[in-house]
Amino acid sequence: MQLYRPTSQKVALAIADSILPEVSKYVDVAVVIYAGSLRNQKPLAEIQQQIAVAKQSGYDFFRYTSPG
Repeated sequence: MQLYRPTSQKVALAIADSILPEVSKYVDVAVVIYAGSLRNQKPLAEIQQQIAVAKQSGYDFFRYTSPG
C-alpha cells in the first residue's frame, strides 16, 4: 500500500480507516512512506514518526524519494 500522507497523525488515521487488517490476512502488506523529492524532502523527524506509526500498526515499511 502506498501511503502518501503529510503527517504521522494522518498516516495513523489512514491505516486505521483502511482495509489493511483484512487484506493482510491474505497477502503480505507493507506501508510505503513518501520522503519527498530530492529537492524537497520531509524532515527526518517526520519520516521517523511515520515509520514508528507503521511499526506500531504491525506493518513493514519502506521509504520512497522521488528524483528531482
